[in-house]
Amino acid sequence: MIIFDLRENVRADDRDFIRSSFTIADERARTVVDWAFGEEARLRKSLEEQLEAINKLPAVLLRKAFHGEL
Repeated sequence: MIIFDLRENVRADDRDFIRSSFTIADERARTVVDWAFGEEARLRKSLEEQLEAINKLPAVLLRKAFHGEL
């Protein structure tokens, strides 16, 4: 299991806890909470894709980029 899977499991538990523990009566507030959970998931997926692309780069290029040589 990679760290992103572990983090997603924790976030899913948080979502389940919030949804089961609280009743949001105001439809607008519920929409905002649902949007926030969806946005976090979208941003996390984007970060995973960026890191996957970086991990595919050869180590030599990563070292040069890290030292500002590119």
